[in-house]
Amino acid sequence: MRVLHLPIVICNQPWEISRALRRIGVEADYMILDDNDAGWVMPGRADYNLNVYHRSGKDYPYKILFDKQSFFLKALFKYDVFHYHSNYPIFDNFYDLKILKKLGKKIVVSYWGCDIRLRSINSKYQYSSCDFCIVSCREKEKNRRKNIFARYANLKIAHGPELLEYAPPKSMLLPLFIDTNFWQASSNFPKKKQETFKIFHSFGNMKDRGDIRSTKEIRKAVSQLKKEGKKIDFVFYDKVPNRELKKFYEQVDIVVTQLNYGTYGLTALEGMALEKPVIAYIREKYKKYFPDLPIIDANPDNILKVLRRVIEDKNKLAEIGKKSRQFVCQYHDSEILAKKLYQMYKSLY
Repeated sequence: MRVLHLPIVICNQPWEISRALRRIGVEADYMILDDNDAGWVMPGRADYNLNVYHRSGKDYPYKILFDKQSFFLKALFKYDVFHYHSNYPIFDNFYDLKILKKLGKKIVVSYWGCDIRLRSINSKYQYSSCDFCIVSCREKEKNRRKNIFARYANLKIAHGPELLEYAPPKSMLLPLFIDTNFWQASSNFPKKKQETFKIFHSFGNMKDRGDIRSTKEIRKAVSQLKKEGKKIDFVFYDKVPNRELKKFYEQVDIVVTQLNYGTYGLTALEGMALEKPVIAYIREKYKKYFPDLPIIDANPDNILKVLRRVIEDKNKLAEIGKKSRQFVCQYHDSEILAKKLYQMYKSLY
C-alpha cells in the first residue's frame, strides 16, 4: 500500500503522520502545494513542494497548472491511497477527486479545526475561540467544500472530539499525533530548583489570527501575581518552530495553553510529553473522551485563581507531569496511531 498525504501545511500533522507510517513500514509521502509562509511549523521538509504561491511572471498561472497536472498524473500511477487534509483539493474544480474516484483510488480526508469549525455554532458556548478570531469565516464555502469531499471520500477522520460536532456523518475519531521519542526531556537537562516560577505560553501567528488562546487574560493573571509578590518568569513565543521550542519547554514549571477552545492541542501535548503540567480549558461535554486526562482545567475567568493555587502548591506538579507523559504515550504516540490509521486504510479494500 502506497499513501500520499496532501496538499497543505496544517501544523505539523500531515508530515508527522506520513513519517509515523514510514516507521511502521508503510510507504508514505507528503506533498504540499506550497508552505504558504507557514513552513516554520513543520519539523522537516515535505517530499514534494509545488511552490504555487511564490512565483512571479505573467505566465506563472499556466506553469502552475502544468506542474499540478504533471505531478497528479505521476501520482496516479504511484499511490493507492490519497489522504487529503482540510478539504483542500489539488485543483480548484475538484476534478482530482473525480478522477481518483473513477480510477478506484481510495480517498481519505482529515479535519483539523477551522477547516470545518463554524462560528455560528461555536460562539454559542460560554468560552469560544471564535469570539476572538479575526480571520474571515466563510461558512457557506466551508460547508460547500466539506460536502464535496464527503461525497467522494471513502474515509473521513476528525482529529479531536470537538470536531465531530462539525464533521460529516460517519466520521471517525483519531487523536493528534506526536513523536514521543523526540518529545521527551533531554537526559542532560539540569533539573535544579529555581527561585522563579516559569510559565510557558506560545501561539503561532497570533497577529494574523487574534487572541484566540486568551493570551491577554494569561498575561493579566501573570501581572497580577507579580504585583502580589510572586516571583514569576513569563516565557512567551510567537511563530517559533516547534522543535526549537523544546529547549524552552524544558526550562519551565508549567505550560498554559488555550483557555477557550474547549479541548487541548499540540502545544499541550508537547508540554505533557516533556512531563510538564499543562493548564487548558476542557469543555465538560468532551471530558468523557479522556476521563484520565491530567490537564489542569482553567478558563479566562478563573485563570488567575488557578495559577495562584498552582504556584502555592507546587509539590503536586511533578506527579501531574509524570501522569501527563503517560497519557500522551498511551493515547497520542505517533506509531500507535499510525498502526490504527493503517488498519483504517486496509478496511477500505
